[in-house]
Amino acid sequence: MHYLKTLALVYLLMWSAGVASHQYHFGLTEISINTSAQTLEVVHKYFIRDIAQAVNGGTDIAVEEEALRAYVQEHFAVAHPEAGLLELNWIGAETDIRYVWVYQSFDLQSLEVDELIVQQRILLDTEPDQVNTITTMIDSEVKESYTLGREVTRAIINF
Repeated sequence: MHYLKTLALVYLLMWSAGVASHQYHFGLTEISINTSAQTLEVVHKYFIRDIAQAVNGGTDIAVEEEALRAYVQEHFAVAHPEAGLLELNWIGAETDIRYVWVYQSFDLQSLEVDELIVQQRILLDTEPDQVNTITTMIDSEVKESYTLGREVTRAIINF
């Protein structure tokens, strides 16, 4: 009998750890300038379950790339103070059991970039405590980080 109680307790602890394992909601976005290729490169990383909830109501963690693309384009934007809104090229997305990575780029050959305006609202519509961190880089050197959420969804970033 003691064995069954111990087994039940271990099962209960394992189950409760799984339920409590995703109590925070955050996303990471890296915006970097690749000076040799003259491109702006954007990489987003989010929990796949959070993205699935936002894109398809969470009915399945499989998210179609076109639906993901439309969602990201609606909730994330980069603008140049003089050139206006930058039309980011969709490179693609990858997923695993836990995360989704989204890749975007912009050709900078005809544009001098010292400052950009970033609007970051990914997952703010579905996760009340969502926090999005943006890290800026030039080549491999980290410049700054910005933390955005419901109260502040926009950042002016300098390179």
